[in-house]
Amino acid sequence: MWPSAKINMVKLCGGDMDRMFRICVFDYEKSLKHKFMGSVDTTLTTLISSEVSVAPDKNSIDTSRALILSRRVNGKDKASGKLIVCGLSLPGSRERTEAAILEEN
Repeated sequence: MWPSAKINMVKLCGGDMDRMFRICVFDYEKSLKHKFMGSVDTTLTTLISSEVSVAPDKNSIDTSRALILSRRVNGKDKASGKLIVCGLSLPGSRERTEAAILEEN
């Protein structure tokens, strides 16, 4: 899980919840040669509808609504993991935003 982050809705999608944007995920490396894990094109509306609950012990995560990350391998897009959204908050909400990545490879 990543810590919560705040992103201005106007900067993210021009305030249009149905405007497409891309989320790119990288694995941090101490060498600073971060490994690209995959990306997903989505909308804020889709992120909201993909949100899942996580058990307090964080051992049980529902992946049925996860967004599929993909990356290009040998000229073809290949599923490379799942982006799980939980605790999403919009202006006026007090919930935190967290995300988890499950790598499939």
